[in-house]
Amino acid sequence: MGLGTDNSSSTAHEDSVGGHLLASFGRSARSFATGTWTCLSRRVLRLAVTVPLIVLFLLYMFQPPRGFSDYQIDPLVENTQAASVVGDIPQSPPALDQAIIERISREAFIQDFLATDITGAYNGQSLYDLCQEQKWDESVIFECPPLEGGYGNVRQETLQCLRMTIAVGGSMIMPQISIRNPNDISDFRTSDMAPFSYLFDEEHFKNTLASYCPQLKIYDSLDSLSGYPSVDNPISLTPIDLPGLDKNDKVIAKPEQYPLAFGEWLKRENNPPKSHVRIAFTNRIIWTWPTSSDPPAFVRSFSSIIRPRLDIRLLAASALYTLKQRYGLPASVRPINGLQRDTFVGVHLRVEADANKFGFTNYSLQADYFLRRLAELSAEVKAKGNGELVIYVASGDEEQVARFAEQIAPLRVATKRELLDGGQLDALSWDQQALVDLLMLERSSYLMGVRESSFTWTLVLKRAAAVNWVVGGFPTGPCWVNGPKGEKRRRGCKEDLAPEEFWRDDLSVLVGPQTKPTTESIDVVRSTIFP
Repeated sequence: MGLGTDNSSSTAHEDSVGGHLLASFGRSARSFATGTWTCLSRRVLRLAVTVPLIVLFLLYMFQPPRGFSDYQIDPLVENTQAASVVGDIPQSPPALDQAIIERISREAFIQDFLATDITGAYNGQSLYDLCQEQKWDESVIFECPPLEGGYGNVRQETLQCLRMTIAVGGSMIMPQISIRNPNDISDFRTSDMAPFSYLFDEEHFKNTLASYCPQLKIYDSLDSLSGYPSVDNPISLTPIDLPGLDKNDKVIAKPEQYPLAFGEWLKRENNPPKSHVRIAFTNRIIWTWPTSSDPPAFVRSFSSIIRPRLDIRLLAASALYTLKQRYGLPASVRPINGLQRDTFVGVHLRVEADANKFGFTNYSLQADYFLRRLAELSAEVKAKGNGELVIYVASGDEEQVARFAEQIAPLRVATKRELLDGGQLDALSWDQQALVDLLMLERSSYLMGVRESSFTWTLVLKRAAAVNWVVGGFPTGPCWVNGPKGEKRRRGCKEDLAPEEFWRDDLSVLVGPQTKPTTESIDVVRSTIFP
């Protein structure tokens, strides 16, 4: 009897129910004689066993996430996720149900991976505010240079092109990617062009800009401008060469001067005025706009409009799940948990033919430093009782990976080819395969790479921004902060670097020879990369 119910009506109801039950029992007995009840009972029994198992598993999988539990997060982006204690896993069910649970576990992990980023949920408010403040003239149409090189360069060229387009309120043509020569990976400036979707999620790029910067008109290609004959002959522009700009090496020192300097230049170049004008940026834009000129919230989130395409993210999610299961990584290795300590170490071994041709840090210097650091990390993990260290090695040179694995034995080494089906990778180009490595390295507990690689610089700065230790460039202090358990955490100040280190914080390190100059100034690269 429920609260507030009437006794007499309840009794009458019970009598009615009892009559129905008796009648139902008689019908059930007749059904049993024909075998129907037996079939039904088996189905009910299977449901009674399977459904609770699945429910228990889902309750375990979708417990409240722990967030960035291993790092002290600056309140730049609100994090309201509550900490929780991982419960006990239910006892092992029969083999068939275990297979079901494994499939659900993998699928849930992959969905979490696709839905999350190490920097947290995207906050487009700062982009929206910037676009709202800008004056727009969609008749001024900007064309990005052909996107050349690996992921780090291609991503950076796109973001620089977009940022300088927004700065003067113009329109933009979707950029195209120059496909690397498959027979000579050092030949990345080819005339073989591919759409943006060759590497990136183009739909996500367009939808994010449509939502947070609707004033920016985007043309799919030059063919979309066929109605404007005046754009047939573009005007070439290298922004750093504009008169009236203060410069710091190859970087615009005072970006607030850029709109006026551009406007004056355009009046001279577009004379007599055309109804629509096409401005073609040169490839020198890659290291032009300093991230320090924009609000930290904008710098931290701006690059989130660019992400690898879906099929590559699916492969990376599958590889990370397999790594976790095969090597027994901690239960905290879940995409929704962000960066975690003592999971696996990522090594970007940049020793391929193109790196050698362009004078990158050689194998010996990389291996020597990495081995010393891995020995330290391995000792730390063992001291905490967390078992053996696992190293994920990213490289396009499998022979050098095997050489490195032999040198660091008995430490365990994993690669994308071990974790994924070879046929899946073989269907991808060299640069597309590198994006799987990118997404794996991004979620490592510690990352090591070389100073000359924009690929690794992008990862290092994004990881630092994910915990808000620094948003572009070196931190200005404090150089050490307290972790959630009172331990000291290194933020990456320049004065703390060893002679062969060009970046080092509690998440990542980049190494190289101090005496050998790089093609681009390290300070220029670091100060212009959007993390």
